[in-house]
Amino acid sequence: MFVESPTSWCIVVQLRCLVMILFFPGLATLRTGLGS
Repeated sequence: MFVESPTSWCIVVQLRCLVMILFFPGLATLRTGLGS
């Protein structure tokens, strides 16, 4: 059980969300740059 360290789990989730938010716009820009 991860009851003893819920804060680290929250940090991992937030970090993953941050990576998603930062990565996808960059990927879209890269795709558009390669397409044109």
